[in-house]
Amino acid sequence: MMNIVNIVCTSKPGDGLLRYSYEHCCALNSKGTKTQLVIIPNPKHTKEEYIKSIKDQYKTYENVVFDSYTPTSDEITLVLGRSMITLAYKDIKNYNNDQKLTLHLLFGNKVIALYSENHPKEYPLALEYFKPSKVFDLCDYEVYPNGVGTSYLKIINFDFYKPIKNDIQYKNLFLGTNEIYYKEIEKHIHKYPDHGIITYNEKWINPKLNNLFAPVENILGKFETYVYTKPNFDPAPRLFVEFKWLGKNVEYVRDKNIKDGGMVYWNRPMPTKKIYKENLSILIKLINDQKKPHLVKRIKENIIDNLWVDRTIQKDIDYDKVHELKNNFDINLCDPIECIKSLNEDKYYIINGLHRVLAMKLLGMDKTSIKIKINVESEKLVEDTYMSNNPILVDEWGI
Repeated sequence: MMNIVNIVCTSKPGDGLLRYSYEHCCALNSKGTKTQLVIIPNPKHTKEEYIKSIKDQYKTYENVVFDSYTPTSDEITLVLGRSMITLAYKDIKNYNNDQKLTLHLLFGNKVIALYSENHPKEYPLALEYFKPSKVFDLCDYEVYPNGVGTSYLKIINFDFYKPIKNDIQYKNLFLGTNEIYYKEIEKHIHKYPDHGIITYNEKWINPKLNNLFAPVENILGKFETYVYTKPNFDPAPRLFVEFKWLGKNVEYVRDKNIKDGGMVYWNRPMPTKKIYKENLSILIKLINDQKKPHLVKRIKENIIDNLWVDRTIQKDIDYDKVHELKNNFDINLCDPIECIKSLNEDKYYIINGLHRVLAMKLLGMDKTSIKIKINVESEKLVEDTYMSNNPILVDEWGI
């Protein structure tokens, strides 16, 4: 049985982390590792902006899920930077209930995280909040000499890019997607009158400058030169690597003594298929090492682990009720969970007890050998009460 890998992205639609995440999703699927990208949009941005970002840059748009997903505890969560977890933690009050539950369930599983130091104080708090069952670190030691985990590089995979249409509209490109970047650009912009600044519509932008709000269509084809001005720690630059790949100009307008991904990526060779394949194999091995035995062999030991929800049918989840059950949970007062066993697959679909199961998942009970009473109903009940238009056939089988 193949584990699903869920790559979680909580960054903004114009950020490099969205692109690294989608590229890894494509690459893992191409190597036979079933993977999907789960995007929990930044509260200031829309689902449509993320879709536009991906469709504009890549040959395909597939295996992308937004907002709501219920994983099994055997599924693995991958983040292309620890900040994906800390951003979710910092923004948690701004998400809707579907998004909150999805984040809890995904980050409560095994997590593979690329080491970063964006939020050194908040990251431990985020782990305490989401309580992942296990965290496996990957680290680029040239960027983070004091990091932890298995050596792994964050490399752009150009194989998935659409052909770039050269349609020059501005001479110089600046990246000002946060206030720190933008303030630094303002120190240099007078030297570059023909410019476009990729940014967001925030209060700290200067309306007198030529601001282009991300995501920008055909961004790599619109400019001649990328002017790299980031003043603070930059772990994995993308734009100047992309410009060098296209044979375009790059001006490195920052202190070359800054020890971060800037000079590391500047000096690295352009990624080849061989480099990418060898690097990706490290991640695939780590994923494969976490695979568990077939769930049917252990269902009596941990029944919660094998319960499924059909979200196309059970759409009305009362999240206040879930959290109330979580905060006052008593296994001795838990009524039996009613479910159906799908014929020819080892899945037990919940028809009564969904809120109890979600509360137990949030409490981490699916990662223990907790035993609960379960009733597996007859085929007739399934047809009558669960999927009247498209019934799931079941065995009359109980535990």
